[in-house]
Amino acid sequence: MRKTILTSAALALALAACGQPAPSNASAQTSGSHSTAAPAADHHALLAALRLNADASGRVTNACNEKVTPQVIAVDLGGAVGQAQLVIIPGGPNSASCYGDGPGDMHLMRSNGADISEIHALQGAFLAVLTTSHNDVRDIADAGPGMSHPLAQWNGSAYVAHGEIADAAMGAAEVYPQ
Repeated sequence: MRKTILTSAALALALAACGQPAPSNASAQTSGSHSTAAPAADHHALLAALRLNADASGRVTNACNEKVTPQVIAVDLGGAVGQAQLVIIPGGPNSASCYGDGPGDMHLMRSNGADISEIHALQGAFLAVLTTSHNDVRDIADAGPGMSHPLAQWNGSAYVAHGEIADAAMGAAEVYPQ
């Protein structure tokens, strides 16, 4: 199933690059999980925490020096973190030369009262939220093509690298973006 999710994600990106609509990937998440857009006020606070300046239309400059519209997705990590926000700075017309097959820059953000901090960042990969956890917070992996993926576990305040996880061991991981 995991290979199917990654293959579907790669196909969706390839089709999007050619101007074709991407197929629906509703099976990428397990039932009972939630993925919703953040309210506009949170959206601006998240961008400010990342030191990104949005123009009047809400677009920011990505690593490819293109103006793009960021996406914010709520991700349930459980435990002390609870609902985190995944800020995606997508690729534009030149994304294949800048990001490869990946969705762009992604920043996993945590709100702790009035403070917003980045707890994990990745570029050119998909975020896989695993069913396993450490310190009561779900493990994550930087997913993409290949047989294994960098694994990160919660240390109580941030995600830290913890080796790799085999593709076959990822089980029913939720993969973002969808």
